[in-house]
Amino acid sequence: FNRVVELIQGAFGYYHVQIFLLEKDAHQLIMGAGSGSENIQHRLIELGTSSLNSVAAQTGKIQLVSDVRESTNFLFDNQLTETRSELVVPLRVGDRIIGTLDVHASRINAFTKEDSLVIQSLGDQIVVAIENARLYDQSKDIAVLEERNRLARELHDSVTQSLYSLVLFTEGWK
Repeated sequence: FNRVVELIQGAFGYYHVQIFLLEKDAHQLIMGAGSGSENIQHRLIELGTSSLNSVAAQTGKIQLVSDVRESTNFLFDNQLTETRSELVVPLRVGDRIIGTLDVHASRINAFTKEDSLVIQSLGDQIVVAIENARLYDQSKDIAVLEERNRLARELHDSVTQSLYSLVLFTEGWK
């Protein structure tokens, strides 16, 4: 994530870029990565709070604010004082929201509809990467489970075979 936000910031000259991931059980967005400053004030955003990320995660709709001073949902951060425009794109897998891609600009009216489409496309690529990583981890877990089951079957068969042999030898000795 760190590399992705740095690349987006550098390629487009944005003031700040961050990725939030949705923690559904806790009803909050947790920052996965942010470009630039390490001391971001809002690393965790409760769903239902007045913030563009929260609204995007709950509605599944892009949040574009041309002038943050005029938005009631803008969440001011002491480390991002130069933010003048903000664009938040929901990260979606099918119908399920898994997070947000949040882009800040240091000038008013910085984002066009084309910018929204480009950022949405980047968000879609981020989602593909996240899903691939999740599926890879899941396949590793399945492979470990299958190996454990195979070993358990072999152990069971081996023990059963040994016990059967002992019974036969015991019968033969009698």
